[in-house]
Amino acid sequence: MAERLPLPTALVAVQPYGALWISAESLVRGGDVLADDPDAPELYASVLADLVSRAPTPEQMPDLVPSPAWLRWDHTEPGLWPRSEPAGIDLNLLPSQEWLRDAARGALERLRTCSEPPSVGHADWWSQNLRWKGHRLHVVFDRDSVTAQPEPIIAGAAAYQFAATTFEIEGSAPAATASESLRFLHAYAAARGKGWTREQWQVAWSTSTWVACYQAQLSAVEAVTGAFADLVRRDLPERLRHAGLA
Repeated sequence: MAERLPLPTALVAVQPYGALWISAESLVRGGDVLADDPDAPELYASVLADLVSRAPTPEQMPDLVPSPAWLRWDHTEPGLWPRSEPAGIDLNLLPSQEWLRDAARGALERLRTCSEPPSVGHADWWSQNLRWKGHRLHVVFDRDSVTAQPEPIIAGAAAYQFAATTFEIEGSAPAATASESLRFLHAYAAARGKGWTREQWQVAWSTSTWVACYQAQLSAVEAVTGAFADLVRRDLPERLRHAGLA
């Protein structure tokens, strides 16, 4: 592991832009996307564990609230889903299948019982935000997605996101299978040098379920056949079982 995480340099402080915030970071060239590598779950997990272990405390970074929409399980908006960003789409107004609502609602209720303290981590741990040279991390992009959430939630979201690629089905990129998420979460715990408690394990899997369901609901913006939602539904029984929701 590198002595320091390879991060781009921030060029300007975060600036308000209407209802949004924007920032700029230096361009770092080179490196490859690693999502299809056979060792990807373990590689992405170990690097995220290293990032979380090195990160400042949430008290040192008080401006990390709220989290990006797909991880805003703690939203206070009416309805099941938080408003999507940056388009401001109300996902509650989009068509939704009963199985998707039920799974998302169960995951949401489980997450809202989480009593873990927050840690600082990366909320958008998908393949396009990291570059590698071989199996060595080259750079991590998108400091806008730094967030403060309980560690099982940070890891659970990444366990679904890391395998997402630019290959799209109806406007959304498919992400990790349940078996890939399982490998990721075991590797993350090993890299941190401590196993998951039963509660942490269920919270991590509830997060992977919530993020998968959120992305499936968001895919309805451009959906024609429901292919992305079908991918989510395929692995949903295993995710729910690990989450203690089935």
